[in-house]
Formats: sequence, C-alpha cells, structure tokens
Amino acid sequence: MEYQVEEQTMVQQSTFVQGLLKSPNVRENGITIPNVNTNILAKVLNYCEKHAETADKVELESWDAKFVDVESHILYDLIMAADTLGINSIMHLCCKKVAELIKGLTADEIRGNFNIQNNFTPEVAEAVRMENLWEF
Repeated sequence: MEYQVEEQTMVQQSTFVQGLLKSPNVRENGITIPNVNTNILAKVLNYCEKHAETADKVELESWDAKFVDVESHILYDLIMAADTLGINSIMHLCCKKVAELIKGLTADEIRGNFNIQNNFTPEVAEAVRMENLWEF
C-alpha cells in the first residue's frame, strides 16, 4: 500500500524519516516501512498529521485519549511502530496507556489481559518473589 504524506509532517516527528531523508533518491523512490502493517501505519500517519496541524493542547489531549483507547494488541502494534519509526510522542502516549491499564493488577491479571505466557517454573517464580518481597 502506498501513502503520501507531507514531508514536514513526518520530519518533525520521526527520527526514522529524518535519517532516511539524508539518503539520496529517497524522495523520488519513496520509503519502505519495515514491520508496520498498513492499518497501524494509517493510524500513525493520522496521529502525525493531527499533531502537525493542531496547536490546541486541550483538543490534542482529548484526541490522544481516543487514539489510545484501543484493544491491547493494537496498542502493542502502535508501540512497535513508534519504536520502528522513532516517534517518541506516540511511544510515550502508548506506554502511559499501558501503565494505566496495568495499575493495581497482579502479575497474573496482567498476563491474562495481554496474553503473556508465564514461562517461569514455580521455583523460579518463587525465587523472583523472594528477591522482590518489597513489591509483594
């Protein structure tokens, strides 16, 4: 799939794009974004465009809250895309949302909510618990 975006929109926000634009011919040939599916890329581009065109902080806070009000697998994909593209504002926003989602949950609840497999043996789990008693 091909997207066309104002160069300045991405240059302001993506260290990945900033680096690519230093290469010759990239403007003519376009860029390939590795490991980011088209649906997530569309959301990321929408975010970048919104933040480039809107200066009202209250409006952006409301818009950002809706942007991260997604299922956990989409939030994960957004974090991975932000990492790939070097867009710190999306990374911080998504990580803040994850922190809100896990606040007050047990490790087992977090694993369940995010489909994380517990690969600790009972012995290793107990050793970790003993090393970190202050947390429990």
